[in-house]
Amino acid sequence: MTYPFPVDPPHVPDRNPAGEYRRRFTLPPDWDSSGSAVVRFDGVDSCFAVFVNGAGVGHSQGSRLVREFDVTHLVRLEDNVIAVRVHQWSAGSYLEDQDMWWLSGIFRGVTLINERAGAVRDFFVHADYDAGRGTGLLRLDTSGPATLSVPELGIEGAQAGAEHRIPDAEPWSDEHPRLYDAVLTSPKSVIGVRIGFRRIEVRDGQIRLNGNVIQFRGVNRHEWHPVDPRPRPGTADPLRGRARVHDGNFVIDGLVFPDRTPSPGLFEAKAVFSPVRITIDPAARSIMVANRHHTMSTDGYRFGWTVESTSRPTGTGPARCPRSGCGSCWTRPSRR
Repeated sequence: MTYPFPVDPPHVPDRNPAGEYRRRFTLPPDWDSSGSAVVRFDGVDSCFAVFVNGAGVGHSQGSRLVREFDVTHLVRLEDNVIAVRVHQWSAGSYLEDQDMWWLSGIFRGVTLINERAGAVRDFFVHADYDAGRGTGLLRLDTSGPATLSVPELGIEGAQAGAEHRIPDAEPWSDEHPRLYDAVLTSPKSVIGVRIGFRRIEVRDGQIRLNGNVIQFRGVNRHEWHPVDPRPRPGTADPLRGRARVHDGNFVIDGLVFPDRTPSPGLFEAKAVFSPVRITIDPAARSIMVANRHHTMSTDGYRFGWTVESTSRPTGTGPARCPRSGCGSCWTRPSRR
């Protein structure tokens, strides 16, 4: 890996480019002065320090990590100044040198949040899953008095600290991301949250999700957009968002033409990535169906066949395929 600076971890060059941001702001008329004030940074590359009205607030490293600072005792109703000093390189840069566009500075939103007095400042919903018993395990941790309700599962006012067993909970997986809408209620706030039941563990040298062995397919993707350079995940077009064709490892730009229309190779890639693979052996006159899912069966699939002559279909119909569990396959001799 080639770094854009001399390699001497965890040190960075003395000539470290920096940028400084300043902004004046006034609190809105409905601001609750009895509550707290928190400033949140959704993304800053690579490290930064924050100052409010001349006082140091704190610093952070890790470009893709959301960071919040409590500035309750520093803000006033009018004439506030927030200043941020950003350095291009930090110790975290040794972990962040990847095939991507380098965009140092504040590349995502900055928000000032007013939290009501007595509101829950921090909470954690533990949604575990016991694959052996097919049971969800729910536990709530909070920084203050609060209860959790999950209407779809019939849970109302679950207290913090206690474990609740849910026999009807559907597990979450990357292939079937089942989420439930929940509500955290405290004397001063109501917070909506979505939860999924899952258990990730290492057993017998294998990474398992809800008891099933999984494989990691692909690598991380860096969002890119020509106008909004670092949009939040899920808001950028992964094919049309790049500014140039790139044929490096793990990048599929070579599968689209310069005008961003798909090439025939993209359809081949679709077949390679397909979670259900069908192989025909002409010599053995057999058909093999392999389920490459690591958590799902083929219950949700409907199989069919099509015969083509000179790229034109001459016959089609449904195909009877027995149920295939995750990671399994079956072979059927073709009709003569």
